[in-house]
Amino acid sequence: MLQFKKILCPVDFDQNSAAALHFAYKILDLGGTLYLLHVIPNLYGVATEPYPPVAELARRNLEHFARSQLGDQIIHDLLVREGDPAALTIQMADELGADLIVMATHGRKGLARVVLGSVAEKVLREALCPVLTIRPAASKQAASA
Repeated sequence: MLQFKKILCPVDFDQNSAAALHFAYKILDLGGTLYLLHVIPNLYGVATEPYPPVAELARRNLEHFARSQLGDQIIHDLLVREGDPAALTIQMADELGADLIVMATHGRKGLARVVLGSVAEKVLREALCPVLTIRPAASKQAASA
């Protein structure tokens, strides 16, 4: 049986992220830890310490998001970083020794995907641990359930 003691869940505060987080805490093993990661994108894609006021606002938003989605029932840790979202998701999964990454995908197609890229696709290709993606249609079903 698969055991997920450490799950990394990148969030950007949208409905898709909420659905991914909801799924992640359903499969988290008892006593496991759910890591919520919010990445503040920067123009250069280099991991840096976020500008303090921006980082503080992001952390408060992440705390509020976690509280509204998880309450106090699930052991969780909040991580805020600045840089390239895909690269930092992979890096944090490695550093934490994550058993699984659960993340939303925006489901972009065509030119939007080419121009904007796909964080989920990059993570799927490069992560050393398994990656579970939650599509926008799945997030709508989860929200109505």
